[in-house]
Amino acid sequence: MLTQSGHYSMGREINIDSIRALEKQIKGGEGDMIKLKRARNSLLNISTRVPPEILGYIFSWNLVREADHSPMSLSHFAGLQKGSYNFLLVCHHWFEVASYTPEIWSFWGNTLQGWKKRHGHPGAAPIDLVLDGYKSSPAVPFDESLQGAIRNHVIQGTIRQVHLSSESSHTLASVISSLTPDDEEYRNENIESIVWLNGGYSPVEVSNFFARSRLSRLRLLDLSGNLWSSSWDCLAPRTTLLTALSLNISTSQPTPTLTTSQLFSILTSNSNLRELILFNAGLPNDANTSPLKAQLRSLKNLSLKGEFHPLFELLRRLILPEALDEIHLGIINPSAEDISQTLGPYIRDYFRRDTRFQDNLEVYPSSIHGHTSISVGTVRTRTTVPEQRVP
Repeated sequence: MLTQSGHYSMGREINIDSIRALEKQIKGGEGDMIKLKRARNSLLNISTRVPPEILGYIFSWNLVREADHSPMSLSHFAGLQKGSYNFLLVCHHWFEVASYTPEIWSFWGNTLQGWKKRHGHPGAAPIDLVLDGYKSSPAVPFDESLQGAIRNHVIQGTIRQVHLSSESSHTLASVISSLTPDDEEYRNENIESIVWLNGGYSPVEVSNFFARSRLSRLRLLDLSGNLWSSSWDCLAPRTTLLTALSLNISTSQPTPTLTTSQLFSILTSNSNLRELILFNAGLPNDANTSPLKAQLRSLKNLSLKGEFHPLFELLRRLILPEALDEIHLGIINPSAEDISQTLGPYIRDYFRRDTRFQDNLEVYPSSIHGHTSISVGTVRTRTTVPEQRVP
């Protein structure tokens, strides 16, 4: 039977007589041509016999993220493969099923133009907000409709990831403002991953967001570029499940810096931390005045970059596991004395403690474009030999 919307009910058997009757009405010009043709096409479409829940689930599998070969710091901003939504053009029935399948609209794409196309679809499925501002059209603004859509998801608690990268400080600040709860109810408790990169010249303030967000499920926190917070104290009580923390902060004006006490509070609250990256202003410079120590039992990867003395003062106060999978120390302007009296003994003692390197340790220098580096690894794991060597 033809419903008021011009569709036959789901789960029916194909009825040849009904198809012929519809063809006759179409040829005779009787009734609403669009509804009649949609009804006929739906009867001819075998996929209409599939329950809409299953068909929608199949559609969601068609939405594949781009293969991303970017560095790890940029791999969080991948979009969808081209043509992922082409199935919407197959027929009206597919479009209608897709429109009411929330999982299909849980990812708006990684550009503002993609957000504009997809943010209006209904549903309460968790969404992944990804913005690669370098790919977004400057002609597409972050307008009131997008602000309202994000605020609704904040209220509903249906945001799972927030990965934002932009060279427009204004756009980034506007998105973060929309993500910030208006009250003190500490929303955003379902966010699992935050990756923010501000490549703009103006600093973006993030204090209110962290002060008003619960973040009880947050696993990854990665802040890079021109970001600042008036207080880092609110992060420790808000986060307890972090497995990766990366702070690569560079502000263009004097701002309250992260202190050793604040950092150690965060580290102590997150005992499952496996990866720690601290660069530039993300590396505290007051470790020499602090008696505190932080034990990182679960840590696998450690990367520190900054001035020599703050870096090693902090390193001395980190109680690390006996063996790490990776350790990177990026030292800015070290003196020969720093290397011979501090760096050399530290590396020697570290590798002596790690039984994985016994009888397999290899140290080799290399020079690329005039920059000299020293790499350390095992004979078993190293697969390539530097082509260019220096004394």
